[in-house]
Amino acid sequence: MTLHYKKDGTLDMRFNSSRAAVSSGFGMSSFRYSEDVSYSPMPAELHYKKDRTLDMRYNSSKALATLCHVSRPATSSQLHYKKDSTLDMRYTSSKNVMTSSKSGYTYSGHDIPRNIPVTKAGIPDMRTTAAKEWVKEQARMGMNDIPSWIPRTKDNSLDLTKAVTQEYLKCKDKTSTNYVSDQRLAYYCQKLEDMLFRKLIEDARREHVDMPEYEILPETNEIQRQLSSRSIRSSIRYEDDDYDICSEIPESVTLINYRDLKINSEDKLGQGSFGIVYKGIWKNQTVAVKQLHLNKLTRQENNPFVKEIKIMSKLGKHPNLVYLHGYTLDPLCLVMEYVELGSLNYLLHYCEDSEIEAKITDGRIKKKLILGIILGMIQLHAVNIVHGDLKPQNVLVSRDYTAKVTDFGLATLRAKTSSSIASSMTSDDGATICGTAGYMAPELLSSTKPPEYSSDVYSFGILLNEVIHEEEPYSDQYLNFAGREAFGAANYAQSGKRPNIKLGTPPCLKNLIEKCWHAYAQGRPSFKQIYQDLKPDHIKFPNSIDL
Repeated sequence: MTLHYKKDGTLDMRFNSSRAAVSSGFGMSSFRYSEDVSYSPMPAELHYKKDRTLDMRYNSSKALATLCHVSRPATSSQLHYKKDSTLDMRYTSSKNVMTSSKSGYTYSGHDIPRNIPVTKAGIPDMRTTAAKEWVKEQARMGMNDIPSWIPRTKDNSLDLTKAVTQEYLKCKDKTSTNYVSDQRLAYYCQKLEDMLFRKLIEDARREHVDMPEYEILPETNEIQRQLSSRSIRSSIRYEDDDYDICSEIPESVTLINYRDLKINSEDKLGQGSFGIVYKGIWKNQTVAVKQLHLNKLTRQENNPFVKEIKIMSKLGKHPNLVYLHGYTLDPLCLVMEYVELGSLNYLLHYCEDSEIEAKITDGRIKKKLILGIILGMIQLHAVNIVHGDLKPQNVLVSRDYTAKVTDFGLATLRAKTSSSIASSMTSDDGATICGTAGYMAPELLSSTKPPEYSSDVYSFGILLNEVIHEEEPYSDQYLNFAGREAFGAANYAQSGKRPNIKLGTPPCLKNLIEKCWHAYAQGRPSFKQIYQDLKPDHIKFPNSIDL
């Protein structure tokens, strides 16, 4: 018997085979049930919604849902469930389990050989030669269907941010992986068949949404002076063996004892080349702990870490910038405010929580998020700081949908009084200042100067278009970038090309987007001007879908 499952691993009751299996108790040996619930026979009568999924208003359906979770690979983490007993995908542990099940260890039937290294998420580990060569071989085999171990976003689009997807498409016949437009719209139309989701949207649209008001810290001029002053920079040149990071950090920033933090190593909020962000507890409050991969760094390696501390400690009180509680030395960590809903990138492309999705489809919520990002950038530019890597991954969203700009590792001080401004396109740690290619201002490819404020405005224009349409930039062109290294999108933009602005975008927003990503930096507006253009009540952001 062929059974069909939903993304959360429960049986898809729209199929007769699934309903028959439930009625007969077929395959219960492959199911697991909660240790807190004793096993009982299948309910005699089940209730279904119009889309033929179980109606969770009935106790019989809830009892069945508790029983009918597909067994997962063993995991040491505690799993979290929603009220309907499906996995709560807001938690990393749940996402990892689901991705592992869908993406392909050999036991999940997706034919990744046991000798091919995989990540914890269950996809080929592209840091290894064996995985790279195997992925290339699979791409060249000429099969029309994209393998199930290729990661996807919530609307089933290929996840182009993952290295395994990029490598696969680079070697794949382009004619067999055509871009599908309006895939997100189709996703929402399908979800609207669920009357509960439709009601969530109706309820969300009836709620009042407060827009953020213009705010800048009263001590902005003093902060600008301090950040521009040589006194905040170390003029002493240390050898690596003698380097003391504390000499670089203002005494006003709290030094936290790492042992005072309660961190569950399984509760990851994010991970990148810099290190890992964990959810933790400090002084009875939930915090985010950003831990660097290396405990002992050289002076140059520490600079992005120190830079973030300086910026966040001075500006974190602004409602649209992430607040810094302090830092630890052993190991090196930033202890920051915990922002509940996660990154804007996650909300746009991966979150499948129906309540959050119902909110994100609301044009007023999108406008609130965008205005928050603008206000955060106004504050940064007011103290002569260029962010350098503005993108949805670096915007966090709170429970009340307040946007908070974060991640200042590539930020650049543009103060005229500073004699230590870089004269080339390299940051203090010797790395090229490039940001992320899809959001990168094209003039940075050929310039020998540090990024200007206008480069942040360009990145914002790309981000604004992405938020409105819920589609990653250049999704329709990615196959053309394959094999052109990391700067394929930036080179494409340098030739005058930009992401698609879809039909139906209000003219006022379309014009603003085009101004923000203007080819000439001097043709782009300031964030103050952008705020003035977008704040009026008559400026409406379109809903992702209308009822």
